[in-house]
Amino acid sequence: GTPTDVPPPQANTHGNNQLRTEFTVTEQQMSTMSHASLFYAGVGYSVAWLNGDKLAPEEALGPWTTWSQRILYRCKDVSSLLRPGANAIGVWLGGGQYDSTWTHAWWKGPRGSHPPLGLRVMLRLTLKNGTAITLAASGTGSWRASPSPFVSDDVYKGVVFDARNISDGFAAPNFHEGKEWVPAVPVPNSSTLFGVMSPHVYTPSRIVSERKPIKMTQPSPGHYVYWFPENSVGWAQINDVNLPAGTTLSLAHGEQLAHFDSSGKLIEACLVGCENGSVWYAWGGAVDAYTLRGGEAETYGAIFSYHGFQFVELTGWPSTAAPPTLSTVTAQVVHADNARIAELQFPTSGKADLQTSC
Repeated sequence: GTPTDVPPPQANTHGNNQLRTEFTVTEQQMSTMSHASLFYAGVGYSVAWLNGDKLAPEEALGPWTTWSQRILYRCKDVSSLLRPGANAIGVWLGGGQYDSTWTHAWWKGPRGSHPPLGLRVMLRLTLKNGTAITLAASGTGSWRASPSPFVSDDVYKGVVFDARNISDGFAAPNFHEGKEWVPAVPVPNSSTLFGVMSPHVYTPSRIVSERKPIKMTQPSPGHYVYWFPENSVGWAQINDVNLPAGTTLSLAHGEQLAHFDSSGKLIEACLVGCENGSVWYAWGGAVDAYTLRGGEAETYGAIFSYHGFQFVELTGWPSTAAPPTLSTVTAQVVHADNARIAELQFPTSGKADLQTSC
């Protein structure tokens, strides 16, 4: 549903892109509750948890609008996630299209010229008698902020993620905050961040499939290139990697491979016949980096990134460890999860049929 009032002012991270708040639900409220709805919007991307449960785990990325004109919010039924007593909301924010180097290049503004990342949240409890109660909201002074594992993120150029900075339990009640947690700063209503708040009624983007590579080559020591059967959009994921803490793996995404001469000059870009080619990409690169926590098998995909690629080059793998395998890297295909409504077939005069689906 849509609230009759606009969600309260945003909580500004001032460089800290991880936020949390705690609130209380009484026994009486729980016993007389009809339903509970959480309205939230990140500027730009956001991932939210309530009492440690991730909201909309099947969704990926976030909406892209002209932020000064319109901000889309999500509404989730969280009735089953509330509990009597202490409750908590936790959020990760990402720059997304709101603060991307390439987005700014299109309108000739420098990155960082937008105000800092922000968040709007309102948890609305509706009782059986129709009474509506706001239990948690941004702009109330109860929000806290800290650095997240996202060291940096650019939706196109790539994400740097340090898993050693993950705050286990930060989205659960009674979390012990360290000295890095500071009060989040409310944004004045006059902020240029404030476009019209509108519900996100469109088909969300999701990880619609996972593609496995068809082969892996090693053009040079420490460089492993994964070949996928077709071009994808989304991100590459590392799977079940168990390496020492502090190891940083990089995943460079590209639609073509490149040949270089002995001086390092690019000779050609190609799709086939480049057995010893490295990933070739334009526009300054599309590279995600992940630093491991260590001590257990880790799986990671850069959820705030979006790349077009058919090849992925893995670097940073320790020479002392067993080399990666074909299953170490997969492609997560991400786009709006629209239903397939038609299929077209074109005759090709005796040649193999070309089928196109939409």
